[in-house]
Amino acid sequence: PDPRTPDPRTPDADRAARAARARVLGEALATPLMASLARKAYSDTGRDPAELLDSHRFPDRAAIEAHLLDQFVPATYDTSLAAASPGRHWAAGDAHRWLSFLARHARALGSPEVTWWSLPRALPWPVRCAPVIAAMAMGLVALAPVGYDRPAEGPLGIGSLPLFVVVALFGVVAVVDAALDSPRPWTLTARGRLPLLLWRAVTVAPVALFVVLAATLDLRASLYAVVPLILLVGGAVWQGTADHALARSPRALLRADRRTVWTLPGTRAVAEPRRAAAAVVCLLPPLALFLGEQVKTYYPPRVTPPSHGEGLVTGRDWLSVSLGSAAALFLYGFAVSAWGKFTIARLWLAVTGRLPWRLMEFLDDACQRGALRQSGGVLSFRHRALQDRLAPP
Repeated sequence: PDPRTPDPRTPDADRAARAARARVLGEALATPLMASLARKAYSDTGRDPAELLDSHRFPDRAAIEAHLLDQFVPATYDTSLAAASPGRHWAAGDAHRWLSFLARHARALGSPEVTWWSLPRALPWPVRCAPVIAAMAMGLVALAPVGYDRPAEGPLGIGSLPLFVVVALFGVVAVVDAALDSPRPWTLTARGRLPLLLWRAVTVAPVALFVVLAATLDLRASLYAVVPLILLVGGAVWQGTADHALARSPRALLRADRRTVWTLPGTRAVAEPRRAAAAVVCLLPPLALFLGEQVKTYYPPRVTPPSHGEGLVTGRDWLSVSLGSAAALFLYGFAVSAWGKFTIARLWLAVTGRLPWRLMEFLDDACQRGALRQSGGVLSFRHRALQDRLAPP
């Protein structure tokens, strides 16, 4: 052998190997991120960091960094820390799977943010639109008492099969709109709403009154139909998109949106112009029933109603139509709200094992453990490198 080549078994070669290894390890731990990850993986859990000196397992800096990133979640949810961390305890394997899903979902949306109102976009569209489909079906069912077998005596064939078909097409439009929509949280607000209220009052009221009056030829009877519509449209103005940057927490945004849905039930269908198709499906059944009754009652003086016109609208018709229409209106308001879509998404993702049942509790706990961080009502991974490791590009 060449005498100039150091024997690997000599102390000098051993020292040189240790020095080279220490240099690689020092380069890997030079950044604050890697230093904090090493402290989390070894100091907090009591594990021996000597394994990092194994040149076969960790031949270079990249291997050490990848190992420390992989150890972050197991160390964060280590069972030895259960006594020191208050609140609910999660298995490290489950937490890793849930955080990986959140990382992949955020990457699929092209955003570093983790928001609860974006989770419905991870659902198949039939699941995401199921409540809206149910609401539109209720609206169509409410048309049934108006009459498949009743005489279509009124204008435009009220209570006829063609009307049912037209309303069904509006329902399809509403379902497609809901499938493409990704609503943000709303909140109750009165700031700047009075001008909008006045504008809607002067635009909606005359048009609605003219249409109903032209069909009934009776002012008092027309007001019975127009006033509830005006109240519904007017109530819809007292809500607006919440500013997530000013929110105290994601939970606060969720509570605000839920409170809006319960305080102003049924107003989402008339809150935005894009919801017009759904408003037609939900509101037309009672209006058609009202017009059917009025047309039967207020025939022109020289026109004799046919004998089968008597009893055209019964109390049972009013009850079934009113309940069906109200249920459709309330269910649609829930289905297109951020809270409603999140509720469906939370249940579906929990059943499929991609997120826990107590999702908001898990997210709050992840912030306390340092896996996520909060900025207003939005969450994000504390380390972008961790998100990339959980969901590789």
